[in-house]
Amino acid sequence: MKVYKLSYRRYVEDNILSTFLIGFFDSKEMALMVKKKYLNKPGFSENGDNFNIEEYELISSVTKVYYVQSEYFDSKNMCDIITEIGLYDNRMDAEIAVSKKKDERPAEIYTIDTYELNEPNWKEGFVDYE
Repeated sequence: MKVYKLSYRRYVEDNILSTFLIGFFDSKEMALMVKKKYLNKPGFSENGDNFNIEEYELISSVTKVYYVQSEYFDSKNMCDIITEIGLYDNRMDAEIAVSKKKDERPAEIYTIDTYELNEPNWKEGFVDYE
């Protein structure tokens, strides 16, 4: 099964990228339809079309997905560094992925977030504070 992640990326400083994860969708067409709606929301409409759609292949058909990330604080740049580990169709595989990564990089914080397909996670616009 193919799944599409819709996100919005923008630079808040020269080398610091901010990402809003909009959601996961069961078709590219659905992701594009949601993107079109977000182009009219505050913040998104003023900052241009910085949307990104990524395709993932899952083993089985599902109605929800498990997204794994790691995070640590970069004291040199004074920001969080968030790294995608993967997208899984079941919690057990997501937990196994976290367990393996903890062995490699124990100082990082790992999260498993659950997303319903075709349900936008980010519901609002945003305001730029400059």
